[in-house]
Amino acid sequence: MGYYRFDGTYVPGGDSYFEMVDGILGKELRPKAAYLPGFYRAMANTADFWRYFGENAITGLPDTAVPQTRGKSVYIGGDSLHAWAGGDGSTTEGFATDWNRHLGANVTNAGYAGSTWTGTTGGGGIQRVTELVAAGKPYDVIVLSYGTNSDPGGDGGIADEVSNAEGCTMVAAMKWCIGQLRTAFPKSSIGIIIPPPTYTNGGMKERGDLMIEVCQLLHVPYVDMRERLTVEDLQADGVHLAAGGAAKYGAAEAELILRICPYGKSFQ
Repeated sequence: MGYYRFDGTYVPGGDSYFEMVDGILGKELRPKAAYLPGFYRAMANTADFWRYFGENAITGLPDTAVPQTRGKSVYIGGDSLHAWAGGDGSTTEGFATDWNRHLGANVTNAGYAGSTWTGTTGGGGIQRVTELVAAGKPYDVIVLSYGTNSDPGGDGGIADEVSNAEGCTMVAAMKWCIGQLRTAFPKSSIGIIIPPPTYTNGGMKERGDLMIEVCQLLHVPYVDMRERLTVEDLQADGVHLAAGGAAKYGAAEAELILRICPYGKSFQ
């Protein structure tokens, strides 16, 4: 018998190291003790092994073994619901931290408390999109999560024209943000978060419904947090997420990321 290199090439001699099933590396078959020295020498001395291992240590694993988010880049722009969500992978708090650990994605959490869709400073939607376009980095997934805070120009209506001008409506800014991202990063997947209900704004019904209209008009995937959380999932201030609410929110957003994340890696 022989063994298979990590790139799938068969090498005669010794015992098989991996069982090949339909071209996918299957269960590990450990060589007998007598063959181990020669086996390891033969495998480690192949240029193919080190080339393949160096290039594919993360993304080279079969899709049946890991989620398609493994090694992908994810950018989250949002308000305080994300500003308090962790995400650097170094702490135990925050659902964005869990994404880094369990989805295997490289999450950039750009949440900023008090931000809105039309904000041009302080982490607002227009500001974040402007920064992304200027930086030119093609994230695999870009999620925008605004709407908890009211825009100074109002929510507007579905017929509002695209705009990033001061005083524009939420709808105008949403259309501008989505259009800018699609033009700059055509291979990136874009998703929108419809904010959860709050005590103070009638359950976010009108604003949330309007945001969904924009998503449907522009064919943008979204997740409606009003269907996943209730006011009982909020802190006493009626706006921010309690522990249980954060867990539900994080799980729902993780589902969105998994749903829209491309299987292929973008090399723009």
